[in-house]
Amino acid sequence: TIIQLGDLLHLVGQPADLHNAQLVIGQEVDTSLSTKGTDLRVERVVVTNENVLGKRIRDLHFKERYDVVISRLNRAGVELV
Repeated sequence: TIIQLGDLLHLVGQPADLHNAQLVIGQEVDTSLSTKGTDLRVERVVVTNENVLGKRIRDLHFKERYDVVISRLNRAGVELV
């Protein structure tokens, strides 16, 4: 994905690291990254199917198979990208 002017990025990190990234990317905004005004939905799903354990997210091909993007992974309270 090529970043374009006006794109909204969701950054996750320590405050000092976020500040440094912001200096490179641009200003912080209060705009929500919700799907309001679109047909898209956001759902949180807990992994319970053992068939996906140990697999890389990219190897599951969610975008190609289901047209769904896994944008975040939360493990033990920590958001991973």
